[in-house]
Amino acid sequence: MQADETPLSRKRTRASPRNDNPPSLSKDEEFWYEDGTLVLIAANIEFRVYRGPLAKHSPVFRDLLALPQPPSSQSAPSTPIGSDTCPPCPKVHVTDSPSDLRHFLRAFVPGGTLDGALDAPKFGAVSAWIRLGHKYEVDKLVENSLQYLRRFYPKVLSESLSVCSGPIKKDRPEDVQGPHAIAIVNLARLTGSNDLLPLALLECCKLGAGIVSGYVREDGTVEHLHPDDLGRCFAAKEKLALRVVSAYLHVFEVPRDDDEGCLDSEECREALRESMQMFRLVGVDWVKVDELLEHERMELLTIENYSLCAHCREEAQKVIIKHRKQFWNALPRLFNVDVDGWALIAAK
Repeated sequence: MQADETPLSRKRTRASPRNDNPPSLSKDEEFWYEDGTLVLIAANIEFRVYRGPLAKHSPVFRDLLALPQPPSSQSAPSTPIGSDTCPPCPKVHVTDSPSDLRHFLRAFVPGGTLDGALDAPKFGAVSAWIRLGHKYEVDKLVENSLQYLRRFYPKVLSESLSVCSGPIKKDRPEDVQGPHAIAIVNLARLTGSNDLLPLALLECCKLGAGIVSGYVREDGTVEHLHPDDLGRCFAAKEKLALRVVSAYLHVFEVPRDDDEGCLDSEECREALRESMQMFRLVGVDWVKVDELLEHERMELLTIENYSLCAHCREEAQKVIIKHRKQFWNALPRLFNVDVDGWALIAAK
């Protein structure tokens, strides 16, 4: 017996009788219209819908439905709903998951995504709209969905450039943060939307070891970063952290010896010495790679907790804003991605 054999492996296996019957189909509870003119079959779920909206917005479906249809198969009848008999109509098998197809079809109902801007959709829906919209060439659906993601992954730094003007919004929906950034990177790659990449890759850098676990969709499918993008995150993370540390060190140099505006240079220096000491104690573990783009993280350590005079507080804010601009301008280069229209800002 070989080392990998077990007694169970030597038992005679009983051949199961061959089942030539296709799996039974069930009708979707949400998308089954008795007078529908097209049946889409995803996995073992049937969706009976109207072909008009699909043919209108999707060149893929338009061309598909223009082809001669084979006779309906009688080997896998649909599960009856009620006692009514639906008139026959074309059936099309798709490779999409039922949950993705359900999200996609919701876009075509009156008041759906194709009718206007998105308010607060779940990320699972946005992801399905982009992936299936791209697959079936529903360009308007893809663009509306990408514009929604751009609310949270902008390519322009806030014009106010105040200390609290970071583009990483604290009130972002939870389902466009964390592991969802992996899916956003993949959606950006799918659609050629490179403007989403710098901040999405930055978000991926915050995942730690979880970056290799991927993002789990509603249907259980696990998405992973492409190895090239995974490598980008590994290569950029140290550089990002070093830029944050450099910003702190420059803040700690306020006030300068020749700064006549400081109201109490000794007290301000002592305050920043205490801040430096605190930074040394918590340093590496405390620093976040997106620190310079958050609203208050740097300010809490360098300004608000210590008694700087008004002049030095303003000078410290200027240093933070300068490094914030430099950090923003460098993001595409740090991740080695080309972004048309990335807003470069003079770091004075």
